[in-house]
Amino acid sequence: MGEDRVNQCTAVTELHVDGALMILRAGAGESGLPQWSCAFALCELAEKHGEVHAMLVGVCMDSDDEGLWMLWTDERKWFAWHPWCNAESDSGEGCVMYASHPGADSWKVSDPTMAAWLAIRREEG
Repeated sequence: MGEDRVNQCTAVTELHVDGALMILRAGAGESGLPQWSCAFALCELAEKHGEVHAMLVGVCMDSDDEGLWMLWTDERKWFAWHPWCNAESDSGEGCVMYASHPGADSWKVSDPTMAAWLAIRREEG
């Protein structure tokens, strides 16, 4: 891992699927449901980001201006539509997080859980 890369937060919580589907249906309008994720929320922010965790839950097919994020703390969970971060790396890679997210931009974040899983898969051959 390069010296300017950071690990992804490893916080996990249950995703309230029914609530998320209602919000996504409302945002989808006539064109149907947006893309959809899983039943567990895995924080996508860089580690040591602060109290609020975040995971992208879906995007509206009618607009690429924002995504639906599940945000959570130890005390509560909520959904919010957020515009995309407009940061761009020197090589032109855009950040896939929401605007004003805490911590490093997405191209600097490494997922330690995925790296461990891939290492196990390689060993199993």
